[in-house]
Amino acid sequence: MKRFLLQALGFIVVFSILNLIVGYVYDIPVKESIKNKTHKNYLKYSKIHDSNNKYDIVFLGSSRGYTAYNPVIFDSILQTKSFNMCTGSQNVIESYFVLKDILQHQKPKKIVYEMFLESFDTTDDYYQILSNATFFESTQLKQEMIINGFGLSGISNYLSPILCNKLYIKAAIMGLITGGNDVTSNNKKTSYWVSGYLHEEKEVSKNAISNFEHLATLSNSNVSDKKLEYFNKIAALCKENNIELVCVRSPFPPTRLQNEKNKDLKDLNNYFNNLCIQNQLKFYDFNTIKNQDINYLDTDFSDSHHMNYKGASKASLQLSLLLKN
Repeated sequence: MKRFLLQALGFIVVFSILNLIVGYVYDIPVKESIKNKTHKNYLKYSKIHDSNNKYDIVFLGSSRGYTAYNPVIFDSILQTKSFNMCTGSQNVIESYFVLKDILQHQKPKKIVYEMFLESFDTTDDYYQILSNATFFESTQLKQEMIINGFGLSGISNYLSPILCNKLYIKAAIMGLITGGNDVTSNNKKTSYWVSGYLHEEKEVSKNAISNFEHLATLSNSNVSDKKLEYFNKIAALCKENNIELVCVRSPFPPTRLQNEKNKDLKDLNNYFNNLCIQNQLKFYDFNTIKNQDINYLDTDFSDSHHMNYKGASKASLQLSLLLKN
C-alpha cells in the first residue's frame, strides 16, 4: 500500500511539473502576440469591446466563417457596419457564450451564424475554447462557459495545460517524426486580417484536390444533444434581444461535393434546414443554392474547406445580395 501511495504521489508530482512546463512553453507565444498586438482573438475582442464601435451585423461560427465572410463587402452593399467574430474550431456552445459576451458591449441588428456539422459534434478543441474564454471581459461568464458549458471536461482542461494542448502537442511530435510538411511556393502567399475576417491568398494545390477526404455527414458523425440545445439557446437569446438570426452553410470545394452521395448531402441540408425551421430562422446553404452569376471553383479555397479571398468575395457577395433582397 505504501509503495502504491509513493508511486501515485510520484505520478502527481511529475504530471504537475510537466503541466507547468507545457503551460509556460505554450503561454510564451500567446503573451508575445498580445504584447505585439498580433493575436487574432485578442484583436477581435478588443474591437468588439470598444464602445466606439457600433456593429449592425456580427458573424459567428468556426474558421469556415472566419475565411468566408468579408465585412467590407457586406458594408459596401448593405450600408452597414459589420464584424467577423468567427474563430478557429468554434463550436455551438462557444458561440452561445461568445454571443453573450458580445451583447454586453454591442447591440447588433443581425447575427449571421455559420452552420458547420463539426461545430455540432461530440469533439471539443479546448485550446480554442479557452482562448475565447480568456478574452471575455466578465470572469463570471468565463466560469459559466467552462463549468456549465463543458462541465468536468472543461474544468480538467482549464486546470491542465497538457490536456488543453494535447492536439497540438501530438501534431508537434508527429511533425518532428515526419520532418514536417514541405512548404511549396503556392503556400507562401500572404494573408492578412480585416474587421475580424482572414483574407487568405493561398490557393489549394492540385495534389490536395485529388486527395480530398469525404465530408463529415450525418452518417459518419456523432451530433451532440447538448450542442443542439445550445443552438436553441442562441436562437432564444437573439429573439430576447430583438436580433435577427440568419444561418448559413458556407461552400465546400465542388470536387468534394461531387465525391459525396447525393442522399448524404441532401440529408445534411434538410437536417440544418429543419433546425432553423423549428426556431423560425432563415437558412441559406451555399452548397445547394444556385446563382447563375456565382460559380464556386476548387481554386476558391486554400485547403479542403476554407475559402481564400477569391471564394470569400463570391460568398460575401452572394449572402449580401440575399440579405439585401
